[in-house]
Amino acid sequence: MNTTGQQKGTPMTRPWQPLPTGNARIALRQHAAQLYLDGCTIRSVARQIERPYTTTYELLAEAGIRFRPRGGNTRKDRP
Repeated sequence: MNTTGQQKGTPMTRPWQPLPTGNARIALRQHAAQLYLDGCTIRSVARQIERPYTTTYELLAEAGIRFRPRGGNTRKDRP
């Protein structure tokens, strides 16, 4: 058991939150986009806005974000 009373390896569950609509959705989308443009990963953005990965990806896509390629640094000149 950990400090939250859950067994080790059990994912934390958050209460379900409906996705905001209207101006609140626009603000959330803009905030998520700014975090991503500042260099955060999609997973990191999802944690910060407290939304699932897929929802975060969809919000970023709605914002017109051009996604970075997967896999981190793929430069050939690494030692």
